Amino acid sequence: MTDTAAAWRSSLYALVPHPAEPRVWLLPDGAGWTLPAVEHGDYVAPTDPRPLSLAVEARWGLAATALRCAHSWLDREAHAAERVFVLEPAGAAWAPPQGRWIDSAELAQLELARPAHRPIVEAHLREILTGEAPAQRASWARPGWTGSAFGWVADRLAELGLSLVGPLEQVKHWSLSSVWRAPTGRGPLYFKATTPNSPWFVNEGVLLRGLAGLFPDRVPQPLAVDAGRRWMLLPDLGPSLGWEAPRETRLEAWRAYGALQVEAARRVPDLLAIGCLDRRLPVLADQLEPLADFYDECANVSAEDRARLRAALPQLREKCAALARYRVPASLVHGDLHLDNVARPDGRFVFYDWTDACLAHPFLDLIDILGEPDAEIRRQLQEQYLGLWTDYESPERLREMWALAGPLSAAHQAVSYQHLLQGAEPGERPLLDWAMPHWLPKILEAPAPN
Repeated sequence: MTDTAAAWRSSLYALVPHPAEPRVWLLPDGAGWTLPAVEHGDYVAPTDPRPLSLAVEARWGLAATALRCAHSWLDREAHAAERVFVLEPAGAAWAPPQGRWIDSAELAQLELARPAHRPIVEAHLREILTGEAPAQRASWARPGWTGSAFGWVADRLAELGLSLVGPLEQVKHWSLSSVWRAPTGRGPLYFKATTPNSPWFVNEGVLLRGLAGLFPDRVPQPLAVDAGRRWMLLPDLGPSLGWEAPRETRLEAWRAYGALQVEAARRVPDLLAIGCLDRRLPVLADQLEPLADFYDECANVSAEDRARLRAALPQLREKCAALARYRVPASLVHGDLHLDNVARPDGRFVFYDWTDACLAHPFLDLIDILGEPDAEIRRQLQEQYLGLWTDYESPERLREMWALAGPLSAAHQAVSYQHLLQGAEPGERPLLDWAMPHWLPKILEAPAPN
């Protein structure tokens, strides 16, 4: 969350089911009842349940992990956020020190302090009673998953001569992935699981092994991989560079990434062989019509903008064809390239979080540069990056390519989010709803020349 002009407040609610019965924990709140709640004096993302889990354990003695965010609400003007996380108690021995367990029949008779929470609680109780959850729900959002996952982590650590010195800690947890910090006697490692529900998500652990073999020291080398379950154990790379990295650091990072792409352009068969998805320009051109069809179903996009996209399809397809006529070849594309996915251990730049990796036109990856707010820095980043490709085209023609790539880069991103939304369970889609209206103006309007 980059808006720091005013203080944020987050209201965090815990939906805690009984470990063995179809009931949930509620607390009395004046004349009504409420889910256990804590106030947090900062913005809390719907992917970060740690503030709630820590507060629930400190206040009520409940050790629990989050299964999912069942409700997310945001008021940017008021700098207020509300989250409801479903928590899974770590054991069956805990008993609520306040309030009581409530079943469906009793819930129907109670007045809730937050009426908007009633359908959320009712839906969860129905899931418990029927044993039915949306088919798209991630495995890590289902009860009991941590037992097998944590067991796998412990076994892999033992093979490495390591052991845990504390509990695994949730770092990021949502429908697309679940990331946990594993403290060991030799420092932290990270366990990550990724969704199989998007056709444009690679099997990241398998791909990382291949990339680390091709480009040592520039991508993380997994310490262990379970290809079937899409699990991986990863080294600690230290802090990310972050969105506010100094200008010189940004220039160095993108220069290093561009050099990686130039090298990767000579390894196209290898990239496909290790698991990169083929998203070259003809593939993108074929995806534009289905993308427009999907936009027609987006209630948060105006009818006028949907019509503008439909009318722009011939021009976008021509941009794909025009960009393909230049001599810069396809290469490795990260797909989610920003400075929170770059670290600098030992002075080298390491690029991570490769779930969207593919073979595509390399310029499609530079959407972060296109969005750089400082025009002078944007110009320097662009000229530096384009200068890496002068073996293929002249500087003038490279700038022409850059202009063509702007809207296509946004279309590439929109296609990715289209399939992420289609693969997410209905309750998780609001966490991704920002994406389609965000990318559409960038598809329709090329960036102004520098």
